[in-house]
Amino acid sequence: MAIWPRQCPNRLTDHPRCFGASCNLGNELHRDNDATRSFAVWINKKGDESKSWYLLFPEWEVAIEIIHGTWISWNGRYCGHCTAVPDVAADDSLLSLFCTIPQSLCSHLEK
Repeated sequence: MAIWPRQCPNRLTDHPRCFGASCNLGNELHRDNDATRSFAVWINKKGDESKSWYLLFPEWEVAIEIIHGTWISWNGRYCGHCTAVPDVAADDSLLSLFCTIPQSLCSHLEK
């Protein structure tokens, strides 16, 4: 089922519409209220100097170490996840850019 309006200018049906960013993120276990998978990339400027940054899936006992240039996709509606608080080197920032389609947006467009 197509959810984008037919007359939508610059329609990008193959690409997510919503992007988010974080800096030095550490968060609690949660599930996302998204309509689709999440896609994320993590970057930093000092490489290995910043460390101990992990994307965790506790229910499955999975820990993915996040380093500069890590790309991950997961379905946050079904996979509870959290991010370990990183040890950030001086003058560094651990940034993530992620994209998905929130369920609220899909519900609105389906109406």
